This record gives sequence, C-alpha cells and structure tokens, in this order.
Amino acid sequence: MTGSCFDRRMKKILLSWSGGKDSAWALHLLRQAGDFEVGGLLTTVNERFRRVAIHGFREASGDDGTPAVEGGPAVSVYERGV
Repeated sequence: MTGSCFDRRMKKILLSWSGGKDSAWALHLLRQAGDFEVGGLLTTVNERFRRVAIHGFREASGDDGTPAVEGGPAVSVYERGV
C-alpha cells in the first residue's frame, strides 16, 4: 500500500549496557522481537576508577563479556564522579 503511515524498516537503537543480567535480557528480547536493530551498546564508566558505573566492576579491554552487536560498536562514556 503506497503512502502507508507504517514504516516497516526496523528502527536502529543504542542499548544502555551495564553488563548485568537485565542488560543481557533486554538485548535478548530486542533481538527476539525483531522490531529494533541494536546498533551498539553504551556503557557508562567512572573515569577516575575505570569501573562500570552501575555494577562497579572494572572496565576491561577486549573480551570483557560484552556481546558482539552486528553493525555497531560497544561505546563507553566516561563520567567524572566521586
């Protein structure tokens, strides 16, 4: 149908990634539903201590348990905090 108000393309999103089970579950559900394309994972890291803000585990380089996301990077945002 031409001129439909529905866009059948998947919306590309960035998923907030803490490295915990809830983030993993959210990624799983998003992939399973097929409504969104996860274009990357965003993790907040404490700049001073180099720890993931939510769970407090150390920031790792390389194979840190972050799943590969097809078509997108794993991005860290550094916060200046106490």
